[in-house]
Amino acid sequence: MATEEWVIMAKSLNLKKVNFEFDNASIVNKLNSNGRDLTFMAQCAKQICTKLKSFEATVITWAPKSYNRLADFICNFVLNKNCIWNFDVNNPREIQEIVIQEAINEF
Repeated sequence: MATEEWVIMAKSLNLKKVNFEFDNASIVNKLNSNGRDLTFMAQCAKQICTKLKSFEATVITWAPKSYNRLADFICNFVLNKNCIWNFDVNNPREIQEIVIQEAINEF
């Protein structure tokens, strides 16, 4: 469901080329198989793949969970608070700290 929401958001932002990263290899494999699997999850992937065709280019890759600390923080925050978190370029302090930590660890 989250993947489908990301596709909807990317489309609403009129993005032409998108790169989706997942820390779950099974999801990556199912999306990259373009619906050739008959499991329930694969059928969901097939529906998402159909929606992805509206973009000029898409890339779906696996990334270790440690690379997704920011996404993990945001997802857990909204799930725990049961809310939608809208913010602009003036990011909350928690987000700035994670971005700085990830930038330092990147080098």
